[in-house]
Amino acid sequence: MRWHLKQMARALAFRAPRMVTRVRLCRDFQGVCSFPVCPRCGASLEREYLSYCSRCGQCLCWDRFDQAAPLPPGVPGPGRRARWSAPLALGRKHR
Repeated sequence: MRWHLKQMARALAFRAPRMVTRVRLCRDFQGVCSFPVCPRCGASLEREYLSYCSRCGQCLCWDRFDQAAPLPPGVPGPGRRARWSAPLALGRKHR
């Protein structure tokens, strides 16, 4: 029974809007461009002011997007891991 309640709570969490507070900076032939970052999965969003993330389905709130903090290139967003991990860099096997 508890498992079902946890699954239901997890499913309802996507419906609660989360603030978009990060922007990923990228270099372009015209200079520097920016993409909003999903607060749940860390994926770059293709367009601003989407209602839902196209990757994880999280409901998005854009109220404070004008105050979004920039993420430098190469830094993973929230919910994402870096492409390299410390165990691999130190010669240990990755689980």
